[in-house]
Amino acid sequence: MADAKIRLSSEEMELVLNGQWILTKNTVLRKVNDLLVQVLEAQQALLPLFAGHLPAEVVTTSPKISRGDQYRGLPWLVLDHPRCFGREATFAIRSFFWWGNYMSVTLQLSGSYQLQYSPALQAAFPLLQQEGWLIATGESAWEHHVEEQNYTALTSLDSRQFAVCCGQPFLKLVKLHSLKEWDQLTGQLTGDFGRLLSALTGISYRAGETGL
Repeated sequence: MADAKIRLSSEEMELVLNGQWILTKNTVLRKVNDLLVQVLEAQQALLPLFAGHLPAEVVTTSPKISRGDQYRGLPWLVLDHPRCFGREATFAIRSFFWWGNYMSVTLQLSGSYQLQYSPALQAAFPLLQQEGWLIATGESAWEHHVEEQNYTALTSLDSRQFAVCCGQPFLKLVKLHSLKEWDQLTGQLTGDFGRLLSALTGISYRAGETGL
């Protein structure tokens, strides 16, 4: 048989011969999972502050951490809490790790939840704008990578334009955090969670508060 015409570059050959990088990757992903568990525990401590102002199904749905290796070719993990993904309506807050890129917190609303909470988010627009949130302006609710064609910074919108975006078929707000800020990520993601629920419910929240 003729030799296969599939060649490895010198960089690829180096990786094939070195299993340690895979072991390191697995260790990192376990630590990311542990970080998301820590974030979840902090979120669950906060939720009682807002529970009386949220639908029962949002408060009682169990959280979930999912993972994969191929979001645009790279590993990812996501914590969904709360997570109400219905055929007609969605209410979810997602804490998303994307290898080599960032961590993010996303509020995703559609259907009756979007109609219910859009006015509150519009009222909170100045604060959301000040804190550096972005809004999805693309066609798909399932594009999680933040690029100009699918997300727009609130700082580039006025309140009228934001209201128009809130009336699209789905509503997604996202805030990005650098992976270089690893030691601060638990606090940052928890703070975003609290501020989103504050914006939705009108209940005041300061970082560091809990419902305990």
